[in-house]
Amino acid sequence: MNTEKKVLRFEIDGHWTVQHMAQLLSHTRDLYNLSILQQAIYEDWHDMERFWFEVMEYPPFRKTWRRKFLHPGMIPFFPYSTTIIPADTEALSRLTSYYYPDEELELRKIIYGSPGFTDLTGIGEAVGHVKDFVLKIIEHFINKKQRNLENEERELRNQKLRLENAREFIKILREGGYTEAEIRKMTNWVDERQDTYIVLVDSGKLKKVYLKEENDDSENK
Repeated sequence: MNTEKKVLRFEIDGHWTVQHMAQLLSHTRDLYNLSILQQAIYEDWHDMERFWFEVMEYPPFRKTWRRKFLHPGMIPFFPYSTTIIPADTEALSRLTSYYYPDEELELRKIIYGSPGFTDLTGIGEAVGHVKDFVLKIIEHFINKKQRNLENEERELRNQKLRLENAREFIKILREGGYTEAEIRKMTNWVDERQDTYIVLVDSGKLKKVYLKEENDDSENK
């Protein structure tokens, strides 16, 4: 993973309670850690896969591999078990630190006003993943009151978008060998955090999200 740092900016407005800000920061941290962790797991899985195919090209494994048999010498390497992703916030943070020691999403700046913003700094690939996730929420829910849809139809569409957005966030896990039960568990976990952003957007508190250029010194650009 490219560990270049980027700044994630949330443009905010309206009246904020401590609880609202705490949920925004805490749940963004959760999604950031999950993004880092699933990318690390994905890279480990592919490293093991490459190792397996390279080793099987050498004697004494080559003949048994061509006959689709597993050589006894390779048994210790299989089955390759998937990493259990904890649902507990602090456990998730500790596991993320195992892969990337001393890496933590940093609070860079908060300007509280109308409008204001919150800047967070972290690994660019991970904060970009979070940005895309939140941006889809904003683009859908910020204009939902302008749509001429019946309440029931609108609610069904909202639920579909939530599910698709949550599943998209963890799509890497599908390629890493996780079961459907594990995928559903993590989808629900992500959706629980998604609800925080939906509430903030719906109440006019969260307006925009984007990656801020490091050389951009303006506060509200």
